[in-house]
Amino acid sequence: MNKTLALGLAVLAGVGVGAAVFLYPRPGDVPVTPIPEKPDSGLAGVLIDEEARVAYVKANVRVTDLKVEPDKKPDRDEVVPGLLRVSGVVSNSGDQKLDSVFLSIRPQDTNGNVISSFEENVAKPLLGGNETRSFKFTIPANPRFNGQFQHALH
Repeated sequence: MNKTLALGLAVLAGVGVGAAVFLYPRPGDVPVTPIPEKPDSGLAGVLIDEEARVAYVKANVRVTDLKVEPDKKPDRDEVVPGLLRVSGVVSNSGDQKLDSVFLSIRPQDTNGNVISSFEENVAKPLLGGNETRSFKFTIPANPRFNGQFQHALH
């Protein structure tokens, strides 16, 4: 290797090391963004304790206009085979947000016997305090279903 090439490589290496030392951040040079101690999950005011939630639902939440009927295709009167649509209105008269209010639907046969049971969370995603809104969901149809059903809210 000739002296000029060796000298050029040495200068280049020196410049590289100098640049790295100059550009390398030193403590205090880089601003640090603090991490919040408790991020807001959107669940502030939501009843987390199950016993408190159940008592609150019993005292403050009601379902009205509850129907279980054959499901229909959107914008048509055509029935969707094998499905029933459950629809109604859920109301929270209290001031707490709820992330879960379970509605149990138990279709009955002609003798009044429960033939199946289904449960759906009608508070999704959050049911606010003093909020009223409609809900709907589907359940499998049963040929023994006579149009009568039992329900419970918990």
